[in-house]
Amino acid sequence: DRPDIRDEVVRYVTVGKHEGDEELRQIFQGLYCCIGLGKTLKTFHEEHEAEFELYSISIRHFITFGMLCGFLQRVDSFIQVLSPEEACELKALQNVHIKALKQELLDTGMQITDVNKDKQ
Repeated sequence: DRPDIRDEVVRYVTVGKHEGDEELRQIFQGLYCCIGLGKTLKTFHEEHEAEFELYSISIRHFITFGMLCGFLQRVDSFIQVLSPEEACELKALQNVHIKALKQELLDTGMQITDVNKDKQ
């Protein structure tokens, strides 16, 4: 619960059409909670089109604000076609194994530009 975010969310996602209001903040928080894996942005927007229209929410600003504040994260579309086990393995590769391999190469004295070109 960050006051700076709470004060700005309404104004930002409505492109200045509304000011901070506790009821609107609660509605926006609920909308952010409805975004989840396995659902495209298009599907989410279609499901909540009435709320977006009623409260003058810009989908572009809504998503941008969520990403800038760190409570939304881009999910590449190929992740949606992977099984949960495959998605977990991919994340482990991206976040652990590849980083460790790059660090090993850097520790050998290799330049960062060469590390990124290495075919390992």
